[in-house]
Amino acid sequence: MTASTLIPGPGSVLPNPVSWMQNTWSNRNSVVAAKEAQSNLPKLDSEARRLTHIARLESDWDSYGSVPISPNAIRAALVLIGAAAVLFEARPFAILPLSGGGIQLEWRSPRGEIEVEIGSDNTLGYLFVDKQRGERLFAEKDNASVQEVLDFLSKSVSK
Repeated sequence: MTASTLIPGPGSVLPNPVSWMQNTWSNRNSVVAAKEAQSNLPKLDSEARRLTHIARLESDWDSYGSVPISPNAIRAALVLIGAAAVLFEARPFAILPLSGGGIQLEWRSPRGEIEVEIGSDNTLGYLFVDKQRGERLFAEKDNASVQEVLDFLSKSVSK
């Protein structure tokens, strides 16, 4: 599998993004996948570099005994970042390691903000802040589906 199958390029047609994301998880080494994305996708170069750095974190990286970041979380983050780039032309504001082996991705725009947590077992959770209506409205969920995350990502970054 090449990086182009992990993250399609701009203008690629994704007839069913949810199926594409769910079927893209692989047994590839996360550092290799992030490096391939970095070399083959200049548009996402900084994101791939950040994930490569995160993938190399060792035990106790936070000095509180955290485990290394899960290869599953790295792969899931690569796919979600690629899907956001293709579907919404959006790049994450932040890519952060989480204690327990997961990753947090954040997108921000004048319309809204979304924080997506990817667990070490590929579970998804989100916190969405809608900034369009004079007051801030929140929605959050643990154990969210890929479709739910994409729906709220669309609400937060679509033009």
